[in-house]
Parts: sequence; C-alpha cells; structure tokens
Amino acid sequence: MFAECTGLESIVIPDSVTSIGWSAFYGCTALTSIVIPDSVTEIGISAFYGCTALKSVVFENPEGWRDSLGNEISSEDLSDPAVAASLLVNGDVGSAWERVTL
Repeated sequence: MFAECTGLESIVIPDSVTSIGWSAFYGCTALTSIVIPDSVTEIGISAFYGCTALKSVVFENPEGWRDSLGNEISSEDLSDPAVAASLLVNGDVGSAWERVTL
C-alpha cells in the first residue's frame, strides 16, 4: 500500500477500511502518527515494521485486540498513543493482530 513511502508523515485511515494489510506501511521512515478507526479489525504482519519515527498511534477502539498467537494486547496500552506506537513498531514482526468483537 504505502510501503517504503518516505514522504508520508501522518495518516488518518478512513472508516471504510476494515483491514491494514501485511507490510502496508513497512519502512515509512517519516511516518510519525496514525489514527486507526473503529472499523479496522485486522492489522497484518509487519504492517508498521521499520516505521522508526512513529510516535503516536490512536486506536479509536483499543478493546479486544489479540496477536496471531491469541495473546491479548492490553486496551490500557493501546489507549496510550506512544505505547501503541511502540507495540506496533517493536512488537513481534511475525505477528498479525485482530480485534475480537463480542
């Protein structure tokens, strides 16, 4: 999608998007902030790998996220934009995320 786009600094993903594909923002070294809407329920493997400047990720719905191994990702952590950014950039590169809705 935007892999290795070095000019992309921030993005607000539209509400029509339900999935962020694997490596979608891979290597976007200028990306500093992103807003992930409630409509997104999947984040692919390495979606934000190499986004070294990413400092703020706002999850409109931080509840119910799990990695591909079934480990819960704390909604408290995802409510903090700096922690959420760190988890996406520095987390297990081979792990996808999904939001489980009840």
